[in-house]
Amino acid sequence: MLFTNMRNVSTKKGLKTVLSKKVTSLHILPLCILFSASLYAEETKLLDATQYVFENKHSTFQVGYKLKNGETITHVLRSDLGGQLTNDSVFEDSIFQITDFAGQTYAIQMDGESFMWTGQGWQVTDFDFDMLTKIISHDQNLVYCSATFPSKAMMNQGRCMGEGWETPQNVFWYDITPEICDNELWVVEPVGSANQLKQFDRFSGKLIKTRSIRFVKPELDVCTF
Repeated sequence: MLFTNMRNVSTKKGLKTVLSKKVTSLHILPLCILFSASLYAEETKLLDATQYVFENKHSTFQVGYKLKNGETITHVLRSDLGGQLTNDSVFEDSIFQITDFAGQTYAIQMDGESFMWTGQGWQVTDFDFDMLTKIISHDQNLVYCSATFPSKAMMNQGRCMGEGWETPQNVFWYDITPEICDNELWVVEPVGSANQLKQFDRFSGKLIKTRSIRFVKPELDVCTF
């Protein structure tokens, strides 16, 4: 299990320490960890925009942002099964993914910093992913992939990695998220106007085969090909 040595920063003392560090070293608005819903009751009635909603059997997490003093501030609202808002968390970067893994719920920022939901708040984990990373697996064997993001301002080489892999596999993906299909990791890569599907063994990371496929829309299930 790669998520180890959680450090709880939801306490008042811990929160002050983290916020002070963030302001001093990064000179940005300290948004890295949860504030209680009561502190933000006035601001959490509505988000200015909702990016997506993640639901599991315990909670609904609404990811979005509010505009405040010209700044875009990322919020994650947690509601119980009855629809009652129980928590408003503020993060310093956009949330790239919220997902369940091995019975726990995790949030990953775009910069790769990860958090675990405790039922009362978010704990920062000591495991930092590459930027633009998503967890692909949901059981005990961790597989995760970072997206390709080529631009003049930033170049992020997409790759996938998993527990038991000797080395990561470089891949090219950005809008079609890889999936686990019958104990294989399937990655769709754009090649010109077409696509190719790479199939990796999820436990060793070895490439099994590559085949050409028809055009794939991002909302389609990769495992159907």
